[in-house]
Amino acid sequence: MKLIYACPGDVSVLESQVLELLKYLHRNGISVSLLQGIKNDKEQNKILNKIKNYSDITVYWVRNYPTYRIFENTTLKNYYIALKKIPDWQNAIIHVRECSLGIIFKRMLQKYNLKNRLIIDLRGVYPIEAQYKKEHSNLTYRFLFSLQCRYAQKTYKRLFDNRLHDQIAISSVSKGIDEYIKKHYPKCLYKRTIHPNIAGSLMQFDEKGRKRVRAKFGLKNDDVVAICATGGGGIWQKDKDIINRLLQIGIKVINLSKHPIDIEGCISTFIPFSEMPAFLSAADAGILWRENLPFNNTASPSKLSEFAATGLFIIHNGSVHIANDYIKQSKAGIILESPNDISQTLIKTIKEQNREQNCISGQTMFGITAVGKSYIKLYESLK
Repeated sequence: MKLIYACPGDVSVLESQVLELLKYLHRNGISVSLLQGIKNDKEQNKILNKIKNYSDITVYWVRNYPTYRIFENTTLKNYYIALKKIPDWQNAIIHVRECSLGIIFKRMLQKYNLKNRLIIDLRGVYPIEAQYKKEHSNLTYRFLFSLQCRYAQKTYKRLFDNRLHDQIAISSVSKGIDEYIKKHYPKCLYKRTIHPNIAGSLMQFDEKGRKRVRAKFGLKNDDVVAICATGGGGIWQKDKDIINRLLQIGIKVINLSKHPIDIEGCISTFIPFSEMPAFLSAADAGILWRENLPFNNTASPSKLSEFAATGLFIIHNGSVHIANDYIKQSKAGIILESPNDISQTLIKTIKEQNREQNCISGQTMFGITAVGKSYIKLYESLK
């Protein structure tokens, strides 16, 4: 089986979600090519640095443009030129990340009468997120986000208009996105599936890594440690809201982000993706605290998958529905309404956790083997 995966740029989870998935597919007998969008040489160099550890993946570079209607034809042309460079591309399944690139490939199938099967990954509800950005932008960017808002709404309308419904499948990262499609586009005939964000093969509990990281930061064996990890730095990320409370009750906190948190007692650092398993293993709990918004409700955060797969106890505020489901099923976490609800008993609860069992629960729901097998089953159903 041949698969072509199209990615629009240097997304914050390129390694954890794209490259880890493609590595798994390659190791399971699927011929994989990556159509990788870039906006300039600087972005290409950043991606090259990430992709050097994934030598089995063949990359074809594409000049990508912002997600506005005015650039669609140019973007379509660039991806089509790159697509034709891939050997035997006519017989490949095309898997596209994100809806804005999905509409480009849908138009490509129509324009050139291509027979390829197309899978479009929906990572969120694009119109709702665009509206939020518009409402929370300053005057300088409000006009641009207004244009993006209209484009998002029209993109969804064109995406679900049922043309080529026998060639296209939709994969959503959560039930919430699938329910949004059913509610707002009830006549949609596409095959629809659900695949949460994955925890890649690296995301395993690492005892040696735990000891090494704890020693590096002077953390004792009996210290309870919580960890924050924010790759994209979205303004709806609210991990910072509970750090003070955790420190007050005696829980140590590590913040992994390009954006340091200036809170006394909080360890703030930024690490390469390869170091994530060791740092997650060094912690006992993972913080997932987001603003309670519709697009967060329907999200599948990568850090949730990685926290769960490495057996962390999840401290959550109920804003992400897939996290609520996981916590209720696995008992490997707690749902709180406010930082004020965090009490001293939380330390005892975390210490009583069965880390090995939590790892099993996390891998079963988010692990690359479980989710990867489901993707392969989808590909096979479309052949």
